[in-house]
Amino acid sequence: MLEPNQKEHFDSPNPLSSLESPDLGTKSDPLTRLPRKTIANIILPVVAILSTLIAIWIWVENSRLSQRLQTEQSRLSSSSSKNQPQNPQETLLKTKKCPDCNLSRANLKKANLREAYLWKANLENADLNDANLELADLRGATLTMADLRDSQLASANLGYANLTGANLNNADLQRVNLWQANLKNAQLNNTVFIQADLRQANLESANLESANFLTANLTGANLKQAKLGNANLNGANLENANLAEANLQNAILTEANLTEANLGNAILNGANLTNANLSEAVLWLAKLEKANLEKANLGKAKLGYAKLNQANLNQAQLIDAVLEGASLEDTDLQKANLKGAKLERANLLGAYLERANLQEANLAGADLRGANLSKANLKNAYLQGANLRGANLKGADLEGTNLRDAQFKGATMPNGKMYVDEEK
Repeated sequence: MLEPNQKEHFDSPNPLSSLESPDLGTKSDPLTRLPRKTIANIILPVVAILSTLIAIWIWVENSRLSQRLQTEQSRLSSSSSKNQPQNPQETLLKTKKCPDCNLSRANLKKANLREAYLWKANLENADLNDANLELADLRGATLTMADLRDSQLASANLGYANLTGANLNNADLQRVNLWQANLKNAQLNNTVFIQADLRQANLESANLESANFLTANLTGANLKQAKLGNANLNGANLENANLAEANLQNAILTEANLTEANLGNAILNGANLTNANLSEAVLWLAKLEKANLEKANLGKAKLGYAKLNQANLNQAQLIDAVLEGASLEDTDLQKANLKGAKLERANLLGAYLERANLQEANLAGADLRGANLSKANLKNAYLQGANLRGANLKGADLEGTNLRDAQFKGATMPNGKMYVDEEK
């Protein structure tokens, strides 16, 4: 094969001119004879246009994809928002947690809120009728005027909660913590407070008719003017409690601790206080007619001007008790210990004081007409000006007794003989 003449090849003004079209037998197309610069000038704009078109296409596709993503996110967000609680009430019902939230006037009737966390929640005027709040944490919660009738609150924590005016009739508050809670003017008829902690709670003017406080702790509680008729306070601790002007008619207070309690002007007619501890209690002007105080401890109690007519104080401890001006007509004080008691001007008309210990007692000006003082211990007692007409003093010990100006007409004396008035 012959090699092309290099000289001819490079010296030829147009190497392409010698080539002929294989099909037409003519010379190549003029376009092929264009300079490279011209070709570049043609191709580059085309490439630029194509690049622009591709960029526009990519932008359009990205926009479409972005719109689809936004639509999907909006759909998911909408679906999620539908599943999320819309208000505190829904939050509470779904999670049982709503501390410090506003649930005022919420409708939670028959709701299951067992072990719910409602610390400092606002439940003012809320409807919690028949709701289950057992073991719930309601410390510091506001429940003023709330409807809690028939609700279950056993073992719930309501420490320093505000329940002013709330309705808790027939509610179950066994073992509940109501330390320093405010229950002023609350409705608590037939409510169960068995073993409840009500220390320093405010129950002023509360309605507690027939409530059950069996072994409840009410130390330092304020029950002023509370209605406790027929209430069960058996074994309850009411030490230092304020029960002034409270109504405890026919209440059960057997073995209750009322040490230093204030029962001034309280109504305890027909109440059962058997074995109750009322030492140093204040009972000024209290009404205890037909009350049962058998074996009760009333040592140093203040019963001035109290009404104890027909009450049962059999074997009661009344050492150093103040009964000045008290009415004890037909009262049973058999075997009662009244040593050092102050009974000035007391009404003991027809009282039963058989075998009672009245040693060193002050009965000055007392009315003991028809009283039974047989075998009573009256050693060193002060009976100056006392009226003992018709009294039975058979077997009584009058050693050292001050009987100055005492009246004995018709009385049976210690020797069993009728007193003879020597005055003509």
